Amino acid sequence: MKHHVRLRYHRKTLSRDMLTRDVVKMVLYLCGVNLADLYDVLPSCFNDGKLCYNRKKTRGSSGTRAYIEVAIHPDILPLFEKYKGKERLFAFSEYYSTADDFTKAVNAGLKQICGMLAVPDVTAYYFRHTWATIAQNECGATDAEVAFCLDHASAHKVTSGYIRKKYTIVDEINKKVIRHIFQKRRIKRNCLLCVIKKE
Repeated sequence: MKHHVRLRYHRKTLSRDMLTRDVVKMVLYLCGVNLADLYDVLPSCFNDGKLCYNRKKTRGSSGTRAYIEVAIHPDILPLFEKYKGKERLFAFSEYYSTADDFTKAVNAGLKQICGMLAVPDVTAYYFRHTWATIAQNECGATDAEVAFCLDHASAHKVTSGYIRKKYTIVDEINKKVIRHIFQKRRIKRNCLLCVIKKE
């Protein structure tokens, strides 16, 4: 029996398959964003065409959460409206009581899709790795640039504390990754699931 969630925007049910496809697409278009951040991000974080937020998982030595900015590609703007939340930016918290439950649902959807495609099972985190791998191996990004886009802790913490970060590099690399996946279509089937294929 298929699991369904109720969508306030469309006033109809949405299959877990479709939710999974949409969420994975958002992960790839938003520099490998973590599902916990998609679950928690607030409307105030969507500013001037950018998603500006503090990562839930990463914290600096001061206890503050790591900050990142990502320009929103026009392709996924409809998903921002489709999943528009009441109190949070996205309505995922209205479907699932915790970020862990949300992640489990998406991973269950991926397991079902992988079975249909006869490919090995993957989790949503696989697509964060996919974004990073394509950014470096196919789009020429350095280790440091990939780490910056993923908002990993800097290997040079003292130096980075003196530098005002410029996020245009994130957008430049992300555009290349998006172009490679969704426009050039150069990803082999066994390297990237078809669930994110543009409709």
